[in-house]
Amino acid sequence: MRGEHPSGCIIVTLTRIRRAYLSVAGSRLDPVAGSASEDYLPRMAAHLRLAHGHGTPEPGPQIRVVLGEAHEAMRRTLKGLLQAEPMIELVAEAGCLADTMRAVLTHRPHVLTLDLRMPDGLSIHSIGQLREQAPETAIVVLTMHQSQLVAKRVLEAGASGFVLKDSADTELTEAVSRAARGRRYASPRVMLERACR
Repeated sequence: MRGEHPSGCIIVTLTRIRRAYLSVAGSRLDPVAGSASEDYLPRMAAHLRLAHGHGTPEPGPQIRVVLGEAHEAMRRTLKGLLQAEPMIELVAEAGCLADTMRAVLTHRPHVLTLDLRMPDGLSIHSIGQLREQAPETAIVVLTMHQSQLVAKRVLEAGASGFVLKDSADTELTEAVSRAARGRRYASPRVMLERACR
């Protein structure tokens, strides 16, 4: 379901990302409760390879992706980012958790990009089920919440990536590429959160 674009690519600016982000930023959520261990940050940094800009997947077959995003404006923006990358094939999109899970089981993608907060529940509670039913599909979670604790819980639940939505223009395709190769990714801003306190 890749779109046809006369220019051959989609130019997605940071302004567009910010606009989509701000359109849904009024909704605030503290999705995960608990406390992070004091040594978790260095341990997480040790096994995550962080990127500092837009990356391109290594040569090989296209990465098949399902997009699960609750907010329509953000979904359009993320769709544009994914479709702009020649090495990525967007095979399905969904706006709720139930439809996202059905799409994954139907299309068996290499990677699922998943909104942390869906209308029908928090995605973190379904990561384990998705990994069990579709072990070939890596999961990259997107959220507005810059929290090391949330990142910790998401990765421990079985996700391969954690990306902040307002950094998606520079981080999403890199996270997808790494997840498809069996590697992990977390937004650098999350990793730096404690150091900046």
